[in-house]
Amino acid sequence: MKKGKPERGREILFGVNPIHEALKVARRKFYGLTLKSGIKQAGAVAEILEIASRRGIPVKFEDIDTVARMAAAAEAFGVAGVIFPDRRAAQYTPVAAKSSAGAGERARLCRVVNVAETVRTLKDEGWRVVALDGEAANEFAPAPGPLALVLGGEGEGARPLVIKRAGETARIPMQGGVGSINVSAAAAIAFYLASRR
Repeated sequence: MKKGKPERGREILFGVNPIHEALKVARRKFYGLTLKSGIKQAGAVAEILEIASRRGIPVKFEDIDTVARMAAAAEAFGVAGVIFPDRRAAQYTPVAAKSSAGAGERARLCRVVNVAETVRTLKDEGWRVVALDGEAANEFAPAPGPLALVLGGEGEGARPLVIKRAGETARIPMQGGVGSINVSAAAAIAFYLASRR
């Protein structure tokens, strides 16, 4: 499987039943499969995974709903745009579009090759860049002026170089006993707080 964008002529097929049938018929060449994290691995899904394993088709699991929820939150709170890494991150797919109830069609979504370089560019252009981190000493406090928030992947957080380039970290203010929340919930809270400036 080649890395990067699909070659011209490749198609994206989605839905458990269409993929299951296409794998059984074996007329299409599969370059990879992406399944929703937490999907029940039984029935047709179990058979999809078994066929993929047998044929050496790469399978990755993504939290598709995270992208959908972030797009919906961005639209709800007037965020100017959401930047996603081009690779190694969940993408705004047709399934995410459905999950977001179309909010992603209104939100400005942009994929970039290098997030660290994008952070550097934003800072050079006068943006305040804050990397959200549950372990940060300071609580997130929006201030006037252009603001970019960096949110890392589920469980991993932002990459060290991205945090270093941001130059500022902050945590979401929380009062309950839960130590952390998922990235889409953190995004929604941060977007709301930023919208109140």
